This record gives sequence, structure tokens and C-alpha cells, in this order.
Amino acid sequence: MPLQVLRDEPEPVRLPLFGASESTPVATPATTATRVVPAEPAPMPQPSLAIHEQPAPVPVSAPAIATSTGITAQDQAAWDALVDRLLDLDCTEINILANSLTAPEPYHVVVNVNTRYLDETHIRFADEASLRRVLSAFIIPASILDIPEGHALPPMVDGTFTLSEVFNGVTEDVQARIVILSPPATYRTEVHFQKLPNNDIGLDTLIENGTMPVDAAYFLSAAVKAGLNIVFSGIPNTGKTTLLNACAYEIPASEKVAVIQDVDELLLPHLRTKQMLFTHRALAKSLNGISDGSASSLIEVVKRTRPTRLFTGECRSAEMYDHLEASSIFHGCMTTVHAANAEQAIHNMLNMAAKHSHAPNVDGLRVLIASGVDLVVQLGVHNERRIVTEILELDGTTTADGVLRRQRLWAFNPETGHLTKGPARPCERTLRKLAAAGQPDYWSNTPNTN
Repeated sequence: MPLQVLRDEPEPVRLPLFGASESTPVATPATTATRVVPAEPAPMPQPSLAIHEQPAPVPVSAPAIATSTGITAQDQAAWDALVDRLLDLDCTEINILANSLTAPEPYHVVVNVNTRYLDETHIRFADEASLRRVLSAFIIPASILDIPEGHALPPMVDGTFTLSEVFNGVTEDVQARIVILSPPATYRTEVHFQKLPNNDIGLDTLIENGTMPVDAAYFLSAAVKAGLNIVFSGIPNTGKTTLLNACAYEIPASEKVAVIQDVDELLLPHLRTKQMLFTHRALAKSLNGISDGSASSLIEVVKRTRPTRLFTGECRSAEMYDHLEASSIFHGCMTTVHAANAEQAIHNMLNMAAKHSHAPNVDGLRVLIASGVDLVVQLGVHNERRIVTEILELDGTTTADGVLRRQRLWAFNPETGHLTKGPARPCERTLRKLAAAGQPDYWSNTPNTN
């Protein structure tokens, strides 16, 4: 009988949204957050902002900050326009880009609305000093940045930005990954926002949005509950983190989940998460001569604390090796990688893991991937809509030539515009894990719903 609801576990207790005044954080970040005290911009050509200690990121409310010292009417207008885009549900990315030093306009702003990049003419900065005043007064005080206490703003830094605004009695909360670039890394100071997914998005919401059909969502729900190790891949801005967050809703709230990430992309407020380790590489390295604060070193720490599951926010380099090793120890491990298709994701995983100082030869890495990855879920964009384009299954074995055995359980057909089932049912390893967890085989027991 088809599953009537995706979430058949008891409804988990949801904590207040991160940044709300009544919120109690699930865990305290491993390092001290940082902030900038608003001040007049430093002299050009290389202005700098001093970073001072801050106990937690302060959600910014645009009206409350409007009277900040040093802010001009033009600065305020630019900030108000930026807030409008940050609160726009259809806008997922905002990029304040520096033009060349000979260009008549110092900046141009590009936004991503419904998967399309568009020029935004309502956000204008007269010069770099104006942008840095907005940074100092509005943006940095509401951000957790990866900077040790007392250090100046470096040429490249990223972190998490939180915005709260009350409109008609309703509080709207926005969180975004923020990257700040300054000379000499760029012509002028630049700011990039990538909004984080709404915490309330589950698999049922993604079905309604057309991200995937019902049968594929039911299968992913069962796979997560059964503890299959899943890698979500795709090019930037295709919804990898959103889908990982949605799948996390299917995890029983009583499990102990360790989360390792550079910035707070995986918030998981619905889980009674006992460990959420926030990576601050620069600070960890300055305080600890043994650990470099990297994702690899934190994964080694997590292994000794015995979580049920491990989430690595995004694997970009050698930490893939440590994540794969952890996937052979724990169940239900998840991460995201950048790749144009699921086959390329496997090659990228191999290349990233090979960068590790303790990595074995290629054959050994293939075995590690085969044992540590059950599913690769590929995301893409079709007709300005983020969709699942592939669900690739690894059966845990390799051929005599060392090739990983895999099959496509679902594949997107661009001619029909539908994600359809492949010819072969799930492998024995997947079926065994589903049966052990008391989960049905939704690949076989649900129609191919388009």
C-alpha cells in the first residue's frame, strides 16, 4: 500500500528559529563569533575594518539600524533595496560585483531569481566607501565571520548572515551564506549572499514544487530512515543543500547527528542534535598548534564521540577521504559535492579523496567509495525549475577492472520532462538495509509517478 505521509515518525520537537530572541541554540559554535564596530571608512586604497569579539550574531532589522552614524541617505536607500531582495522568496542569490577601476560605475549587482541571473538596478553604491559603510553598519554586525578576534578584514572571508524584520506583525527571518572580498583580491570590495533554504522545507514541499515525483521522494524518505549513505551533487544553485535539509526531516529526532561545515548551511532545528561543529579554520589554527581546524581534523574528533550519523556540509577537497571513512563506520552519512552529473560526482569524489595525505591508491579509493556511498542524488535545472535529474545507486562492489558497479534507479528524460524509473530494481545491499529498518521498497511498490 502506498505510503500516505512521508513523515511516519513522531513529529519532532522544533526549536525556535536561529536568531530569534527566544531561541536556545542547539549547540554553541566551537569558536567565538566576530563582529565589526561601525566606524568611518578607512583611507583608500586598501581600507580595513577591525574585528572585535561578539557573543553571537545579531539579527539585523532594517528600520532599527536606519539611524546608524555615518550612514548617508544613499547608503540607506541601497541597504533598503538589498533588504527587499533578501526578503524576496524567489531571489536566492545576490552578488554585489566590482567593475574595473576605469568603469564609470563602481559596481553592478546581479541577482538570481527563479534560477535566472538578472541585473538589479535598484541596488546602487556611489563608491567603495559607501559599500563599506553599509558593511560596517548593517551586514557585518549581523554575521558570523571566519576571522580570529582582533584581526582586520582579510581579502577573502566567508560566514553566515542573519536578517530579521517585522512586517505587519509577522517576523521574517533570512539566513544567507556571505562571502566578502576586498582588494587586492578584487578591484574593489565585493559582497556575495547565497540564501540558505527555509527550515520548513520537507520532501512533501519539494513534491509540490515539482523537484521530484512522489515515488522518488518516498524512496528517498525510506532510504534516509534506513541509514543509507547519500551524496547530493549538482552545479551551484541547484538545491543540493535544500534537498539534504529536506531529507534530514525524515531522521528520527532521537538520533545523535554530528554536523561539520564551514558556515551554517545545515541548521537542522528539527533534530535533537547533540553535536554541531562549526569549522573556523583560521581561528582553530591560531589557537591550537596540533589541529588545523579543517573539516578533516574535525571528522577525526567526531569519530571518537560516537554519533549516529555524520553530515559534512560540503566536501571540496581532502576531507572527502575522511567523510568516506566515517561513512563506513556510521550509517546515514550525507554530504554535497559539485558535479555536472552523477558519473562526474563519482570521479570528483575519487579526485578529492586522493588529495588526502593518507589516501591509498586508486583501487583502494574506489573500494572506499563503493563501501561508503549507497546513493548519488543529482540535481539540475530544467525550464527554470530546480529538479532531481538522477538517482544513481552503487551496489558496493567493483568489477575485475576496478570499475564501480552502479545503476540508475531514476533518470530525467528531457524530451518528456519527467524523472522516470530505470530498468533494474535496487540492489541487494539497498534492499537489505531497507528491510532491516522496516522500510518498504518504494521503488517496486509505488507507481512511476510523473
